[in-house]
Amino acid sequence: MFEISDFMDPRIRGAEFDKAGNRALEPGSDFRIWRAAMGGVMNYDWRTRPSDTDLKFLHVVGSYYSGLYQGNVKLTALQGSASTTMPRYRLTTQLARYRLTKIHDPLTKSIEKDSGRVLITTSFEQSSICGSSNNRSAARRACDTHTDYEIGAQLDTSVQLPRDRSVTGSVIMAFRNTAEDGPVFRGTYVNRLIDKSFDRYRVGTAFDVSVERASSSWKMGAVRVGVSYAIDIGGGMAANVAWTPTFVITEPGRRLHHELAFFVDRTIYSRIIPHPPTATHKTR
Repeated sequence: MFEISDFMDPRIRGAEFDKAGNRALEPGSDFRIWRAAMGGVMNYDWRTRPSDTDLKFLHVVGSYYSGLYQGNVKLTALQGSASTTMPRYRLTTQLARYRLTKIHDPLTKSIEKDSGRVLITTSFEQSSICGSSNNRSAARRACDTHTDYEIGAQLDTSVQLPRDRSVTGSVIMAFRNTAEDGPVFRGTYVNRLIDKSFDRYRVGTAFDVSVERASSSWKMGAVRVGVSYAIDIGGGMAANVAWTPTFVITEPGRRLHHELAFFVDRTIYSRIIPHPPTATHKTR
C-alpha cells in the first residue's frame, strides 16, 4: 500500500550487460538512497485479508545499487488499536540480482531486452496477542509479545503473451511463522497494469491474486486492484493517495473491502558514486 517502487534498471546507472543479459560487462555507477514514508491507512490489508483496522505508519527504506545487485534495509512502525495483532515493528533485509529478458516489440518488429530481477527477503516482526483474564473485580486484558519471521523470494520480469503482447509482473513466494497463525505458505502474482511517471506526478494501477496454505489445506486468499496517484510537492517530497478494493474469495457475507491510504514520502539522502571505466570499456 505505501511501498514506493525500488526497481531500477542497472542500465540507467550506466551498467552494460553481455549478449545473454546475465553478466555485467560494465558495472556503471553505484547509487545510495534513503527514503521515508509517513501517513495513515483506513482498513489496512494485512497480507491476504483486510484487518478492519485504521492505523498510522512510518516506513524508512535504505537501498544500495551496485553493478547488477541491489540491497535494501527497511524498518516499518505500525500504530493501530490496542487489540490489533498486526506487528508493531517490522525489520526487513533484501538482496536482489538483475538480468535481461528478451521481449518481442510488435511496433518495431525487433527483439527488445527488458530488465528483471530475483529478490530474496528476510523479515522479523514484533507482534502482540491479547486475551482476557478474569480476577475478582473485573476482566482485564493480558498481551503477550512475540517475534515472528518471514522468508521469501520474488521474481520481477516481463512475460511474453500471445499476439506479440507482454506484461510486467511479479511472482512472490513467502513462508511465514507467526504466533497468531503458525506456519503459513503464501503465493502471490502481481501484475502492474500502468506505471507512468510524468513531470510532477506518478500514476499506477496493479492487480494481484494470492493463495495460502495453512493447517494442511490450500485456500484462495484475495483478489485486489490498486490505484495510486502521487504528486511532487517540492523539497524531495511527494503527496500520495492509494485506493485498493479487495475481494476475499473464501470469506462469507461481506467479501468486498476498501483500503484507502494518504501519506507523504520524502527522499532523505541520495548519492551517485561513479566507477572508473574497466579495461573492457577502455579498449572500445
